[in-house]
Amino acid sequence: MRGIIISTSIACYSLFSKNKYTRENYTSYISKMKIVSACLAGIKCRYDGRAKTSQKVVQLVKDGDAIPVCPEQLGGLTTPRIAAEARGEKVFTRKGEDITYKFEDGAKEALRIALLANCKEAILKSKSPSCGCGKIYDGSFTGKLIS
Repeated sequence: MRGIIISTSIACYSLFSKNKYTRENYTSYISKMKIVSACLAGIKCRYDGRAKTSQKVVQLVKDGDAIPVCPEQLGGLTTPRIAAEARGEKVFTRKGEDITYKFEDGAKEALRIALLANCKEAILKSKSPSCGCGKIYDGSFTGKLIS
């Protein structure tokens, strides 16, 4: 438990020195933290080695209001990598390799980061097999989207 308290003190000090927060409003500040797809923050982590930069997301990260994560990298996938799409409950590469376990590992790590930072909101890349919600590619690698 002591390690957690020390870590929290370090995080508070860092926030106080940069953003002029006090211990009283630290809890309020940290509860506004967001988790964002790293590619939206300008990090070149997509399967093709590129980013899908959103200046609004970049600014959130610069302001200390968001933490960029790439579940695919957190799961051990390299950048660049072979494209992957979800098919049912599994994730396959374009070559047919089942990499579901890497996506599950990455999702668990991303969730762990979000919980550690007390994130209440997420801004995630649409259509991504790891971050996408709503519509994603159907797993046929034809560009067809499904809900």
